[in-house]
Amino acid sequence: MQVEAFVGELEWLPLGRWRGALVAGCLDSLHARQALGECSWRGGSPFLDAGVNPDSALARVTCYLPGPDRPCFACGLDDKDYEALGAVHPCAGPVPVPATTGSFALGGLAAAWLALESERLLRGRWDPSLAGREVLLETRNGRLLVSRRRRNPACRFDHQSWTITPFAGLTLGNSLADALRLAGDLVGSHRPFPERLNGKDPGGARLVGKARLMPRSAEVTLRLPGQRLAKALHCPACGAMVERFQVVGRGGPRSCPRCGAGALEAVGFKVVDCVDRHLPAALLRQPLRRVGFRAGDVLAVESGRCTRYLQIPETP
Repeated sequence: MQVEAFVGELEWLPLGRWRGALVAGCLDSLHARQALGECSWRGGSPFLDAGVNPDSALARVTCYLPGPDRPCFACGLDDKDYEALGAVHPCAGPVPVPATTGSFALGGLAAAWLALESERLLRGRWDPSLAGREVLLETRNGRLLVSRRRRNPACRFDHQSWTITPFAGLTLGNSLADALRLAGDLVGSHRPFPERLNGKDPGGARLVGKARLMPRSAEVTLRLPGQRLAKALHCPACGAMVERFQVVGRGGPRSCPRCGAGALEAVGFKVVDCVDRHLPAALLRQPLRRVGFRAGDVLAVESGRCTRYLQIPETP
């Protein structure tokens, strides 16, 4: 067994890490569990979510299998849950999570059942009927209860698993401009974009076989789903604004080049969701590795109403 430690937000991990995996979690934070469920679903991977309720002496394991008509973790959330999640701001520090105050025995019971369910899935002993199955261990009376979660038609999650393919020709040594050019070549050469069409047919697209092809004139943008992108960083010590493109949360703290004292941080009005050719030339020339992109990251190439998901290869 190889163990790789990672310290940081779950969303900071490259999305490609969740593909072809069995995702198992036992997290205290509602935000973290929602993020874990969404990342695994996007990658098409099964997700086992375990938890405990110390007050009622309960341990629980729920199985989620991606599919358009199957329940996801977000199907069980209501308006109050989303209010509890709150808004996440780039300049805010980590949100403290209270301890569950659960016993080691209760946590060990949940972990043991989680391991057994994981073994079942890893050995291929599963079928669609496992989707949404929840096993509740009620320890005070020694009972095991099995129930099933249902797909919530009002769920805020779109229940889409993405078709992810390698971003051919792109390496972390390439610049943002290179990434946009390569993405533009895919559109300009009329290669198929078989991914989702965001509802209706995009204007100007034509049908070839079962694939929609975008016209050469379509504008191309790049997103890093689940990540926030900053066009500039702010120094809270001296107030300087440094023009530097950065994936928020990656790369570690950077010292202010003006005062050398403050650690540069992202501020809301300099955070963007996507990049295109209109980004300043100095920022477009920066290598992907320097600004925080990682091998395994999945880029969303958007043109018109078409979106294609491309993964940065592990090796050139």
